[in-house]
Amino acid sequence: MWAANEAEALAKDGPEARVVLLEHTGHLLSADEPVRFIEFMETFLRGARPKSRRKK
Repeated sequence: MWAANEAEALAKDGPEARVVLLEHTGHLLSADEPVRFIEFMETFLRGARPKSRRKK
């Protein structure tokens, strides 16, 4: 969790990074806005790609 300007700066380093602002939350996002939190997490996980595993 970062301030908006810090999050934007971090997102610039990740080609697929996104910033999501939950304005009415504190430190416990999943309790403060559970429905929105779950929606964002489901969207994030649907788009996640597994890392390729290198054989040793």
